[in-house]
Amino acid sequence: MSGRPRKSRTFRGSQLNSSLVGERQPNIDKADTKSYNILPVGLLNRGENVCFFNSVIQLLYPLTSLSTKIQSYSVPNNAVFSLQNLFQAIKNGTNPIKTSTYLLNIGIPDYLFGTQYDSHECLLHLIDIIYPVLDNNCIFKIDMLSSVTCENNGCNNIVESLNSSMALTLNVDESHYQTINNLLDSFMSTQLVPDYRCDRCSSRGHCLKANTIVNTGDVLVIQLSIFKYINGISTKISPYINIDETISFYGNTMSLHGIIYHDGEQTNSGHYTAGVKLNGNWFTVSDALILNGIKLSCTSKTINK
Repeated sequence: MSGRPRKSRTFRGSQLNSSLVGERQPNIDKADTKSYNILPVGLLNRGENVCFFNSVIQLLYPLTSLSTKIQSYSVPNNAVFSLQNLFQAIKNGTNPIKTSTYLLNIGIPDYLFGTQYDSHECLLHLIDIIYPVLDNNCIFKIDMLSSVTCENNGCNNIVESLNSSMALTLNVDESHYQTINNLLDSFMSTQLVPDYRCDRCSSRGHCLKANTIVNTGDVLVIQLSIFKYINGISTKISPYINIDETISFYGNTMSLHGIIYHDGEQTNSGHYTAGVKLNGNWFTVSDALILNGIKLSCTSKTINK
């Protein structure tokens, strides 16, 4: 998370800030130990500010179905060809790998080499390269049903819309303790919205608004929004949040596969690291540095449980 961050994402020590990636159970950990490294392979960042890219690659590489999709391109474009070569280098590698050349060949929109860039935007761009059509073949596809029910004078008119996306954004409150399951429940709860004008009854009043996740692919990307605007300036907040290793909604159960963390106080600077599950073990990866374990919670100075 860095660069041109929108409001976003996951967490790190005392701040959270980035993307979560979960896989559907029961086949959550799909990495083949005969085909993949036992430990993550370090990715070099020698003053090039490519930590955002390195962290995204650490999350994507162990997803077997994604790797299979990348390798299936018989006539890949430059971006896919670069990903193919990078994934093959990681698979064969034991020493840290220089990733900047691969990044340049991929061609991230509006990216200026050597500058910071938002990791979540990078993640979405790579998914879009691999799955240019957001259909049921995309393992990241989320189908969301939004409904608005008019509460004016017994009208009860319902307007529904079905939308698809590659990631789910959840708003985070810095004032009280939260978990990912809590945030999902809040996102899908029915909310009373004032000042709604109904097209059917033409009156203005309250409506009930609800979001329902009706379907997901095998992989779910969640962005935690941990920025807010103060006097027109995007500011990072410090929430108290726990990252659940398992989430459930409407009969779906998914397990945490990886996290992208942002370390820093500003939205346009800082350092990205990744927490990734490989062959059943958790690792924290900061470019070429690999540590055992990950952090699944963070705290802020003032909380209300």
